[in-house]
Order: sequence, then C-alpha cells, then structure tokens
Amino acid sequence: MNGIVTKTRNLTDWYLSLSRGARIADRTWSADTPLFSAVLAVYSAIDRYLLIRIDLAREVSTARSRRQAPVAEQVARRAINAVVTILRTRGEGPEYVLVRLKEVLATLPRSEYDTWQAVREQVIRWAIESYYAPDPPAESGQ
Repeated sequence: MNGIVTKTRNLTDWYLSLSRGARIADRTWSADTPLFSAVLAVYSAIDRYLLIRIDLAREVSTARSRRQAPVAEQVARRAINAVVTILRTRGEGPEYVLVRLKEVLATLPRSEYDTWQAVREQVIRWAIESYYAPDPPAESGQ
C-alpha cells in the first residue's frame, strides 16, 4: 500500500507542477478537475498494463497475467481516451496531448526497458488514434 501512496504522491506532485508552468490557466490544472482524476487513472492503468506485459515477456509468464492482459489493455486504452478527450475538448493540440502522456510515461519504472518502450509506443499510437477519431454522434433528443 505504501508504494501506491508514494507513486500517487509523486504523480500528484508532477501534475500540480504543471499548473505552475502550464500555458493554460491554473484553474484547468487544479486538483479538483476531471483531468486530474483521468491522469491518475491513466497512470494506474498503464502501470498495471506495463507490469503484466513485463511478466508476459518472461520465459515463464503466469497464467494470471495471460488472462488479465486483454482486460488491462482495454482499461489502459479507455483511460488514455478519457485524457485525450478532455484535452482535445479544451482545444489542446495533438502535440500537447502527447507531451502530457509522455510525461506520465516517464514517471513509470523502466526496469524492463524494451517492454517499457513497447508500451510507450503503444500508448502514443492509441493517443493519436483517439485524438483523430471522429466525435461520437450526439444522442437524439438532446
């Protein structure tokens, strides 16, 4: 549990430091925004997905990791989509979105660099796909 608290505190410090140097208004980066929750969700989802991918890269991976990999990938992709959607809705360009996600990725452990790099490339690909995806159709009657 202490490791999770430390990771969350480090990510929180990183996130709040953005408000001091961000080119957008500080209120956008305050700790009570949906973006803050989305960034924490991205960190958690990618961290879990990375750990599963590291296990799968080993010669003897666990059955549990093989079962959880598709779910972890789906959760990570949804979390990335949420952050991308929030930033795109606020008028941020694709470069800005990628920089923010790369900063999150930089906070993750790199014990298995090749796997970390593969996950990083996949996250970037998902973010680009999400950014340029057409907006979902509005529900009728609203």
